[in-house]
Amino acid sequence: MKHGITSDKFIKTFNSLGYTRVYKEANNLVVWTKNDVKCEIKPNRYTFGWTRKTDEIELIKEEILMAGYKISDKHKNTDCINVQFGNMRQVLKNFQSIVNQIEQLEPIKPKERGQAIKVFPTDIAETEIFLKIAKRYKHAIDNKDQYLLDTSRNLLEGDSIDHLLTVGSSKKRTDNDSYREHVVPCIMVHNKLVDMYLNGAKLTEMAQFIKTYLVIVLITKKEAEKLDIELGLKTSMPKDWNWGDSIFKRLEAADIDIL
Repeated sequence: MKHGITSDKFIKTFNSLGYTRVYKEANNLVVWTKNDVKCEIKPNRYTFGWTRKTDEIELIKEEILMAGYKISDKHKNTDCINVQFGNMRQVLKNFQSIVNQIEQLEPIKPKERGQAIKVFPTDIAETEIFLKIAKRYKHAIDNKDQYLLDTSRNLLEGDSIDHLLTVGSSKKRTDNDSYREHVVPCIMVHNKLVDMYLNGAKLTEMAQFIKTYLVIVLITKKEAEKLDIELGLKTSMPKDWNWGDSIFKRLEAADIDIL
């Protein structure tokens, strides 16, 4: 990365400041402000404001310009604000400054939603996460909890730890045309885990299986359509594929080149 900031340093820096929604997403370092604004350090710029309203994005833009930062002309987007790094030695420091400024914007409030009590910080929650997921399957099956098993995607943690699961992106994918794709469909991983436990697999074996097969790559929306619709592989692998074969076989069938 051009900025030279490791994900470990980034996460530790913001965790020490009391932030809990801090993670790496593909090649981007992400923190959510305390008023719910997504802020990112990308390889060659900052990005602020995804998911916020247009008037709020404009307010953030005005604040950033007033602080002397330059908006990137190369990466114009109405859904967010792309900002030039400026002094490469101050990338993280300047980012922290902008995050703090955004949090001071009175009109931008946290999105209203009920929040569950957070007992553990992210780093603790993610410790041995694959073993924890395996233990969930054991608990659900041992207790005949079909309702829990039916929440397969949540049980598997298929959508909330992308920064741990994402291994690359397609050559055609861009920031403005990006779709997260599990290389092996989640339902196949889920069903295999149930089968493994019912047939006596150890939790450590299941954890290693999850680590091996619960993998995400970022592709284009058109590539996703080819996989899901044209090839009919939304929830399955190619017919000649077996467990132990390359996990990328499905993407290869759609001629998707991964960096």
